[in-house]
Amino acid sequence: MLDIDDRKQAEAALADSESRFRLFADNVDEGVMVIAEGRVQDVSPVWAGMFHCRVEDAIGRPILDYAAPESHAEVLRRIATGHTEPYEILLRRHDGSTFAGRVRGR
Repeated sequence: MLDIDDRKQAEAALADSESRFRLFADNVDEGVMVIAEGRVQDVSPVWAGMFHCRVEDAIGRPILDYAAPESHAEVLRRIATGHTEPYEILLRRHDGSTFAGRVRGR
Protein backbone atom coordinates (compact mmCIF):
# COMPACT_ATOMS: atom_id res chain seq x y z
CA MET A 1 0.00 0.00 0.00
CA LEU A 2 1.27 3.47 -0.84
CA ASP A 3 1.79 5.89 2.00
CA ILE A 4 0.47 9.44 1.65
CA ASP A 5 3.80 10.83 0.39
CA ASP A 6 4.03 8.21 -2.36
CA ARG A 7 0.46 8.96 -3.38
CA LYS A 8 1.11 12.71 -3.49
CA GLN A 9 4.22 12.14 -5.61
CA ALA A 10 2.28 9.90 -8.00
CA GLU A 11 -0.51 12.48 -8.31
CA ALA A 12 2.02 15.27 -8.93
CA ALA A 13 3.76 13.17 -11.61
CA LEU A 14 0.43 12.48 -13.32
CA ALA A 15 -0.57 16.15 -13.23
CA ASP A 16 2.82 17.11 -14.69
CA SER A 17 2.44 14.51 -17.44
CA GLU A 18 -1.06 15.73 -18.31
CA SER A 19 0.16 19.32 -18.35
CA ARG A 20 3.03 18.45 -20.72
CA PHE A 21 0.68 16.55 -23.02
CA ARG A 22 -1.79 19.46 -23.14
CA LEU A 23 1.04 21.91 -23.90
CA PHE A 24 2.18 19.65 -26.74
CA ALA A 25 -1.32 19.03 -28.13
CA ASP A 26 -2.21 22.72 -28.02
CA ASN A 27 0.86 23.68 -30.04
CA VAL A 28 1.21 21.11 -32.82
CA ASP A 29 0.29 22.04 -36.38
CA GLU A 30 -1.42 18.71 -37.11
CA GLY A 31 -4.55 17.13 -35.74
CA VAL A 32 -3.77 14.71 -32.91
CA MET A 33 -6.22 12.20 -31.51
CA VAL A 34 -5.62 9.82 -28.61
CA ILE A 35 -7.74 6.69 -28.54
CA ALA A 36 -8.07 3.76 -26.15
CA GLU A 37 -10.31 0.74 -26.59
CA GLY A 38 -11.85 2.25 -29.70
CA ARG A 39 -12.91 5.53 -28.06
CA VAL A 40 -11.52 9.06 -28.25
CA GLN A 41 -9.62 10.00 -25.09
CA ASP A 42 -8.37 13.42 -26.21
CA VAL A 43 -7.85 15.55 -29.31
CA SER A 44 -5.79 18.61 -30.11
CA PRO A 45 -7.47 21.92 -30.90
CA VAL A 46 -6.23 21.62 -34.50
CA TRP A 47 -7.95 18.24 -34.79
CA ALA A 48 -11.19 19.69 -33.36
CA GLY A 49 -11.02 22.49 -35.94
CA MET A 50 -10.58 20.00 -38.77
CA PHE A 51 -13.68 18.11 -37.63
CA HIS A 52 -15.72 21.26 -36.83
CA CYS A 53 -16.32 20.36 -33.21
CA ARG A 54 -15.20 21.28 -29.72
CA VAL A 55 -12.54 19.17 -28.01
CA GLU A 56 -15.00 18.14 -25.29
CA ASP A 57 -17.55 17.01 -27.90
CA ALA A 58 -15.12 14.44 -29.31
CA ILE A 59 -14.06 12.85 -26.04
CA GLY A 60 -15.67 9.49 -25.38
CA ARG A 61 -16.98 8.98 -28.89
CA PRO A 62 -16.16 5.86 -30.91
CA ILE A 63 -13.22 6.28 -33.28
CA LEU A 64 -15.38 5.15 -36.21
CA ASP A 65 -17.59 8.22 -35.75
CA TYR A 66 -14.77 10.13 -37.46
CA ALA A 67 -14.40 7.88 -40.50
CA ALA A 68 -16.89 7.72 -43.34
CA PRO A 69 -18.68 4.34 -43.42
CA GLU A 70 -16.81 3.30 -46.55
CA SER A 71 -13.53 3.71 -44.61
CA HIS A 72 -14.52 1.74 -41.49
CA ALA A 73 -13.10 -1.57 -42.69
CA GLU A 74 -9.73 0.01 -43.50
CA VAL A 75 -9.52 1.78 -40.12
CA LEU A 76 -10.35 -1.45 -38.27
CA ARG A 77 -7.84 -3.40 -40.33
CA ARG A 78 -5.07 -0.89 -39.57
CA ILE A 79 -5.87 -0.93 -35.86
CA ALA A 80 -6.00 -4.75 -35.75
CA THR A 81 -2.67 -5.17 -37.53
CA GLY A 82 -0.87 -2.37 -35.69
CA HIS A 83 0.06 -0.84 -39.05
CA THR A 84 1.75 2.53 -38.48
CA GLU A 85 2.40 3.77 -42.01
CA PRO A 86 0.28 6.75 -43.14
CA TYR A 87 -2.78 5.94 -45.23
CA GLU A 88 -5.57 7.92 -46.85
CA ILE A 89 -9.23 7.51 -45.97
CA LEU A 90 -12.45 9.46 -46.10
CA LEU A 91 -13.07 11.19 -42.76
CA ARG A 92 -16.38 12.41 -41.34
CA ARG A 93 -17.05 15.61 -39.42
CA HIS A 94 -19.68 16.07 -36.69
CA ASP A 95 -22.08 17.56 -39.23
CA GLY A 96 -21.75 14.48 -41.46
CA SER A 97 -19.70 16.14 -44.19
CA THR A 98 -16.68 14.22 -45.38
CA PHE A 99 -13.17 15.05 -46.48
CA ALA A 100 -10.11 13.12 -47.60
CA GLY A 101 -7.43 12.82 -44.97
CA ARG A 102 -4.08 11.21 -44.37
CA VAL A 103 -4.02 9.21 -41.11
CA ARG A 104 -1.26 7.56 -39.14
CA GLY A 105 -1.83 5.55 -35.99
CA ARG A 106 0.24 3.91 -33.33
